[in-house]
Amino acid sequence: MSALDYLVATGTHQPMEMEKILRHVGITPEEYKTKYSKIRFYNHSYNDPAQLNTIGSLTGSEMSELSNGLFTDRWVSQSISPFSSSINCF
Repeated sequence: MSALDYLVATGTHQPMEMEKILRHVGITPEEYKTKYSKIRFYNHSYNDPAQLNTIGSLTGSEMSELSNGLFTDRWVSQSISPFSSSINCF
């Protein structure tokens, strides 16, 4: 593996400072600078449209049909924009 990116999902977590991220994943600042230097960490703002790409959607009637009436709201599938300048990369 040549590189690995981690994304802090701020929809369920507060943005994390680098020190806390490293502690959470179990590596020291020195290991991050040397052994794991190709790892990148991102804090992502789930509610910032600039960080998201819409990749598909279903209408309310399609949702109702697919869920046997359990869901009737429109559904939008989004992915994180990999090159968004607003993602906070450490």
